Amino acid sequence: MRTEVRFAGDGGQGLVLAGIVLAEAAGVYGGHYASQSQFYAPVIMGGPSYADVVISDSDTAFPWGTSPNVLVALTQRSFDHFANRVADDGLVLTDPSLVPERGIRADRVVPIPAREIAERAGAAKAANMVCVAAVAALTGVATLEHVQKAIDARVPGRLLDANRAAAKQGWDYAQKVLCGREA
Repeated sequence: MRTEVRFAGDGGQGLVLAGIVLAEAAGVYGGHYASQSQFYAPVIMGGPSYADVVISDSDTAFPWGTSPNVLVALTQRSFDHFANRVADDGLVLTDPSLVPERGIRADRVVPIPAREIAERAGAAKAANMVCVAAVAALTGVATLEHVQKAIDARVPGRLLDANRAAAKQGWDYAQKVLCGREA
């Protein structure tokens, strides 16, 4: 098994943190091999940013993503740039409030109202953790418990509860709505 995930959007959306949390959930807590790389423009917020996570059952000779199985696109610009680079059988997760134009096959696009779910959890900025948990649920690379442990290790105390709640709600949404299973 080799799963490649790319979180893409703008600086300030927590995409690098999302990549780190997913890599640690799958690798440190889930027992897989995982690598994480990141790119961000040399500006504080608003420039293009992405994080790649490669998860495997065995050591990988090439730990960088080349054709993601899952793209999480949180801006129209990132969707337009990366959607056609997704593997043939891959999925593209988008928040319809952030990415209104989706010009690829509808069966590959997975709409998830990440910002809305995060706001209900107590922090709109936790949309990244909604997406991390949804990716884990859809791909099976980590359990919710593994995601929560990685969040505990990486998110500051004052933001911890909202991020944990956002991840739980993202997991539940993916399980119930996207996978058709009860959470």
